[in-house]
Amino acid sequence: MKQNKMKTKNILALLGICFALVVILTFSLTLVSADKTVNYNVYQAIIEDNGSLNKTTQPVNGINAILYNCTGVDSSGNCTTVGRIIGTFSSSTNVLSIVFLEVLQSQYGYVIYVYKDGYIGWEQRNVIRYGNGTVNSNTSFYLSKKRSGYAPIMNLSVLNEVEPHKPIEIGVNISIDADTYSAIRDSRVSNITLNETVETKVTLEITNSSGNLIFTNNKILNIPYSGYLPVNFTYSGFNTTGDYTVKVYTDVTDEKILNSIRQSILAQIRVIEQNLTNYTYTLIQNLNNVPRMPNLNENVNFSFDYLSNYVDSFGNLTPVNTSVYINIYRYNNSIYSDYVLLPASNNSTVFSVFSFSRAFNETGSYLLRVRGVPNSTLGNQSIEMTQELQFSIGNADNGGSGPGSGGSSGDKNREDHQAKPRESKVYSESLPLTVPSEEIIDLTPKVKKKSSANILLIVLIILIILLIVANVVVYYLKFIKKKSS
Repeated sequence: MKQNKMKTKNILALLGICFALVVILTFSLTLVSADKTVNYNVYQAIIEDNGSLNKTTQPVNGINAILYNCTGVDSSGNCTTVGRIIGTFSSSTNVLSIVFLEVLQSQYGYVIYVYKDGYIGWEQRNVIRYGNGTVNSNTSFYLSKKRSGYAPIMNLSVLNEVEPHKPIEIGVNISIDADTYSAIRDSRVSNITLNETVETKVTLEITNSSGNLIFTNNKILNIPYSGYLPVNFTYSGFNTTGDYTVKVYTDVTDEKILNSIRQSILAQIRVIEQNLTNYTYTLIQNLNNVPRMPNLNENVNFSFDYLSNYVDSFGNLTPVNTSVYINIYRYNNSIYSDYVLLPASNNSTVFSVFSFSRAFNETGSYLLRVRGVPNSTLGNQSIEMTQELQFSIGNADNGGSGPGSGGSSGDKNREDHQAKPRESKVYSESLPLTVPSEEIIDLTPKVKKKSSANILLIVLIILIILLIVANVVVYYLKFIKKKSS
């Protein structure tokens, strides 16, 4: 009797161990076989001044990536709309392991966004990966830096905070505002979310007529790609009358830019006594150009705000005409000049806007000077104002591209959708560097096939069921049946 009980216990123990082993093995195989792991190499590239992508074999370590499911494409088949995030990944080396689901989630594949602080990220579109196992991809990702870059600054206003429509007076707080634009243009094709901005230092300098610096301040901005941020400075006021220069300039301090080209805008102002009367004045504000980063032979629109008034002996304002002198210089050489007589404003406290257009057939750095003078013989003195804007013309025809590195991993999956980088405009094109496809890709939905791993999983499930049934039968025969007999 004891021997039978011992045998029963041994059988039950053995069946329990087998059951546990089968369960562990089943879950292990499920984890191993459920996904496809693809290893990608990540290297550094330089975006040259002519827009070409100079690829290197220098590894970039400490990288991050986000895998998105693609839900929509454009007429060229490039992914434009992403859905949910499939996974986030990171690596301390330059080998990035991306895990794809066993079954393709969308006929349009995936988008991989690779990024790291100090680099312009990479957008890999239309990646078709699914199945099981681990493979090394023939495709490489390139995180890049720009050889040169600049942050345009414009729309400078230097205003009397008490009476913004009048000249600067002694002892009055001064508001100095400008807009700073990003040194990198957003060239995403899809609507992935970027984790990148461009660090830019904005500096204010105020000098007197002798060129001596009397005040300086600076601020650090983190500007989104293709975006801009306003910057504001306040100066507590001037102690003496006279001519002053208010200059605001930008330096790109971000590691993404190897060589920063300083951009500036300035205003030449005259500070007058408080409550001065019997004079005429002109204010010039918000000088700017559109587009912000113009290219060769592209039409550029320049505009500014102006206001001219006569202040009589009682302090009353009367609008007067404005004489405007416009000059454009390229490397200190005058290439354009014009004179415009602008009509008086209908309202003595409201600025009017004037604009003009020009195209440029040479690349490089330019300076626009706009000098406004009241066109009136009224008053004892005439107070003028000047603004100068530095801008650059890039070469849109010098885009470059490098060879693609598409291919096949040798398994049942398509290799990543890769080919030539998009052509980029000097000083402008950016992140993520997009890689359209040069291979024809099958976008029909993938049907899950029964692999050997799946067949094994089915067999194991059947085996587990049989073990459970065997346990129940043994328990019934050895205990329940004996008790009833």
